[in-house]
Amino acid sequence: PVIPTVLWGRVRVPSGPHEAITYLSNRFFYFMPFYIYIIQSEIDQSFYKGFSENVFKRLEQHNAGESVYTRNKLPWKLVYYELQADKKSALIREKNLKKADRNRIIALINSGKNLLKK
Repeated sequence: PVIPTVLWGRVRVPSGPHEAITYLSNRFFYFMPFYIYIIQSEIDQSFYKGFSENVFKRLEQHNAGESVYTRNKLPWKLVYYELQADKKSALIREKNLKKADRNRIIALINSGKNLLKK
């Protein structure tokens, strides 16, 4: 069963592919994962980098034309994603990847960090 958690006064229902529960002293806490992802346009092979709590739902949104930056290059395929500990580290990692050149992105896609390869 999905048990919502309260985070900063808001109720959050976990939706990511790797929700984790941590048990401490008979208490449990949901770990809300954040993912960095890279999608590739099947039209021109360009890459788009982003972060999300649910990579697969976000890919569906991109392919439904719900993103201004990606709607003109449909369809997109997921080529890379990695787990980040929290939102802050995900934002920092995303910003870093947006500066990366194509060779670095391709090396990352082929690396052991890619959860699609596991």
